[in-house]
Amino acid sequence: MNDRTQKTLLMINMSFAYDWDHSIVNRNFHILQQARNSGEFAKIISVDFFPFTWKKQVKYLLRDQPWKKNEHTIEQGNTWTLETIEGNKNDIRARVLRLRDLPKVLEKIQVEDSEDLVVWSYNPLATDVFDFFPSATHVFDAVDNWLEHGSYAAMKPQLEEGYQRIREEADCIFTVSQAMVDFFGKRDNVLYIPNGVDVDFFANGRCTVPAISGLKGPVIGYHGNIQSRVNFALLEYLVDKHADFQFVLAGFIWKEVKAQVAHLAKKPNVTIITETPYEELPNIIACFDIAIIPHTIDQFTQSMNPLKLYEYIAAGKPVITTAVAGVEQFGDLVTLAVSPEDFSKGIEDVIQNDTVEQIERRMQAADAHRWEGRWALMQERLLEAMKHSQ
Repeated sequence: MNDRTQKTLLMINMSFAYDWDHSIVNRNFHILQQARNSGEFAKIISVDFFPFTWKKQVKYLLRDQPWKKNEHTIEQGNTWTLETIEGNKNDIRARVLRLRDLPKVLEKIQVEDSEDLVVWSYNPLATDVFDFFPSATHVFDAVDNWLEHGSYAAMKPQLEEGYQRIREEADCIFTVSQAMVDFFGKRDNVLYIPNGVDVDFFANGRCTVPAISGLKGPVIGYHGNIQSRVNFALLEYLVDKHADFQFVLAGFIWKEVKAQVAHLAKKPNVTIITETPYEELPNIIACFDIAIIPHTIDQFTQSMNPLKLYEYIAAGKPVITTAVAGVEQFGDLVTLAVSPEDFSKGIEDVIQNDTVEQIERRMQAADAHRWEGRWALMQERLLEAMKHSQ
């Protein structure tokens, strides 16, 4: 049938709703919002990330306490809960401790295997959903390559198996980078769709953040998850080289890099902001004179496509970056640095030479990268896949 009044979207997330609620926002979040806004689906179920180790499961149970009811609760058990989003009975969040329990939990809200079901996943460790819903259209959106992520080193065999199943069984595979296209293989069902941006949201920031607005000297800023992808040796070089400039790192600090961040925080021209509500992000970026992406270049970062690149551009900020995937889209609007000395020179050049005209060019360039455009491409490919699956 595939009429929009019949279709159901089951989205298997790479994040906990808790993370989104605490401003750790990613492509998964934005695509879910686009699906909601599109009117394409009669019902949407967003499934929290499945904690795959017992330590994570205990942490989840203690933090989210799924057995506790709230005003949005529909159904619940000791290790799962179903709740509406803002009271909408057709927009549901599922928190399920174990992947194997998902089918019986979804039966509570009449979600079963059907040709009108779209299973859209961000989690390569959750490919059992292919077995749970064999008649559905299966979509996988690859945000990065978990095989190259240090946090999943112990799960490499499971990931290899999961990615192989995705290659063989997914009807659509979207990727954020050409490296991931190569990883899955250049086939008709593999489509490169880089990240996007909420242009209007980021274009209207105001530097009203007290922790930054009172700093003396040019502000060099970075926002986002602060984790192992950050090249801390490069960052320290820049901080020391430009002692008269202020460096701001804003974002959630992963456990693996807390020592490096603490070391940087001791320097007089470094400010760390760990509490960054998403609504405040445009105002934080508005305080930056230069926005930077000092990422390590390796197989993991080449599989990615930093959201911050688009957000910086939408805010009109000059960007200096290492050779991250996707930077080539913006040509001379971005300064590419291949060495610490290049990065330092780029900072000096931008401080001296950036103009209002260049700011306007950057903001205009961002318009071609709206999430609405990305979703339109995905939606078109999805509808083609649903037709072919009939």
